Amino acid sequence: MDAVEIIYWVAAALLLGAALFTLLRLAWGPTTLDRALAADLLTSVAIALTVLVIVWWNRADLQVLLVVFALTGLFSSTTIAKFIGKESKVRGEPLPSAQVEQFEAKLAEEEAWLERRLHLGRHGTVETTGPERSGDYAETTEEEQ
Repeated sequence: MDAVEIIYWVAAALLLGAALFTLLRLAWGPTTLDRALAADLLTSVAIALTVLVIVWWNRADLQVLLVVFALTGLFSSTTIAKFIGKESKVRGEPLPSAQVEQFEAKLAEEEAWLERRLHLGRHGTVETTGPERSGDYAETTEEEQ
């Protein structure tokens, strides 16, 4: 056994250890984000192991696996990110659609109030009511003051 083969064996052992710890994190991860990160890391370890096999055994025909693993990592990460984005940050449960609609309505109301306030501020007038007080916004003109 020469020095290069020892390096290959050490690299393989380290990568297999990383894969083992990643699988444990995938199984035990307390949050969905931990599991998503572990899945992404497992894909990276699979890519590294494939590169090691290609170099060690001179198997250029396995290079197509690198593309497959890279695409798997990309699509799994984007899919998981899509579903994690819809979850509540507090409990990790999906938000009810009624609550989402309520948040969107309140946000639209506040944006409209800010737009109106910005518009009135340019003309030297002051608006006295905000979105938290009522749905109608008092637009004061200079004649009313």
